[in-house]
Amino acid sequence: MLVHEEYIKLLKCFPLTKVTGKWHLSKFKDYTYTTAQTEIKKCGFDFVDGLYVENLEELKTGDGENNDDIFSHNMEWVTSEAIKFIDDDQKDEDGNNVPFFIYFNPTVPHGAHAVRDSFYPQPNTKYNCRGTPREVLTEDPVVKTMTDNGCTAYRAGVVDRAEDDDDLGDIWIDDAIGALIQTLKDKNVFDNTVFLFQHDHGMIVKGSLYESSARIPMFFHYPNLFQEGFTFDKAVSVLDIGPTLFDITGIVPSYKLDGISWLSAVSTSPTPVWWNERCIFAELDHDRSVRCGCYKYLLIDNQDANGNSDTYTKGKKQGYSVELENLFDLCDGTTDYVTEKTNNMEENGKDVSSANPSETETYKKLLQCHIDRTSPQDPTGYDACELSSTNSPISTPTLLTSSPTSSPTLAQTSSPTGSPTGSPTGSPTGSPTGSPTGSQNGLPTPEPTSRKFLICIRKIERVNARKKEELKILHKKRMRGCKKFGEDIVKKKKCTNKKKAQYKKEAKRLGRAKKVGLRRCKTKFP
Repeated sequence: MLVHEEYIKLLKCFPLTKVTGKWHLSKFKDYTYTTAQTEIKKCGFDFVDGLYVENLEELKTGDGENNDDIFSHNMEWVTSEAIKFIDDDQKDEDGNNVPFFIYFNPTVPHGAHAVRDSFYPQPNTKYNCRGTPREVLTEDPVVKTMTDNGCTAYRAGVVDRAEDDDDLGDIWIDDAIGALIQTLKDKNVFDNTVFLFQHDHGMIVKGSLYESSARIPMFFHYPNLFQEGFTFDKAVSVLDIGPTLFDITGIVPSYKLDGISWLSAVSTSPTPVWWNERCIFAELDHDRSVRCGCYKYLLIDNQDANGNSDTYTKGKKQGYSVELENLFDLCDGTTDYVTEKTNNMEENGKDVSSANPSETETYKKLLQCHIDRTSPQDPTGYDACELSSTNSPISTPTLLTSSPTSSPTLAQTSSPTGSPTGSPTGSPTGSPTGSPTGSQNGLPTPEPTSRKFLICIRKIERVNARKKEELKILHKKRMRGCKKFGEDIVKKKKCTNKKKAQYKKEAKRLGRAKKVGLRRCKTKFP
């Protein structure tokens, strides 16, 4: 792994830095636990422990042996190592707490080594709290709010709280994060700690360029800047994390960053207009995509069934559109990003490229601009290709003409925070509410909407949201009914699978009913 000196500089702003949990960023020759610790410290960390260098199926023990029958997921150990670091009462010469930085990466939930193997049957499960990649511990890790009554009792409690096996990993993570938060509160530093929590990727079509893989949740806690309940519903990228943290810590990088700090955007009301149509580029294998506001253009390199395109292979299996060229309206004709699972805007049949040739051509040229500008054969300029806007941070914005043959203009950056250029692993994005603007920038002009039409669709959405919530409550009640089978795992699993299938069927029915209602609104109030 190559780590730029400026990111190491960010870490060095903190006298104490630590990584704990899964690393999954380097390949180690002749792996041992201690050699891995040494190598990871070169990336700017002072302490490395509670370490899983890879996914479990690829991971060896500290002696280089296979981990089977030795350890599996162990969130109690990983969490305890992070807490030990926070509890280290180091003070500066003035008696103040020394600032710290922790990279905490849970190993769950994950498909490798099913999480349930760490829980069933207690207390004689093959894996327990003492088996770790470092060593077999002589006693259970002590984690306040988790293992107060011992590890066996804690894990049995997780099973009792879970409605099915899918809940185990989620509960484990919730408890671990809760333990970290409690530690920060006990030391009276929680409100003065920047707490960033995010997923690494979506799961439905993991390893593809579709939204259900590329979009992830991100939570930020820092009362000095953000009030409780504050949300920012514009498109952001994981590439923005570095610039934003630089901004918060007051570091001015000496080079142009790939992302953009969103600190000023979330601190400005109203949000600058250009965020509504900010373009996020992503790439995987030889496939490419660009999303600006509500529109997303996906270019699949080939339709090779042999797996040369994971986006094609996985998308086809899950019922997504796998045309070589795709244009999706992620807002479904409205100004709000569609988030309902039952209304997938990238499924087969949702490609609108043939019906919108001029917009497709605009986005095709925009993507080609990005590909040209990020070519490793020409490292002289990585300025972002953008659909320009009046309040953009771009120094000399040039509007795209309405002609479908016009090429996107190159946007020169005007600040050290730079502009996004796309990620080699695909950039997860946020959920924008801004719609594409008028024809002056080559995007379709939104259809005029009457007040009665808006009232109609809002009523449909409110009713649908209420029924969905009622269905969720009913589903949880049904799932609790499966606990009557007790330790009979086979019957319990059969029961939960049946209830899940019933829930999915009814959820789809609600989705179809919503679509019908929205179509009626469009017909009644054109």
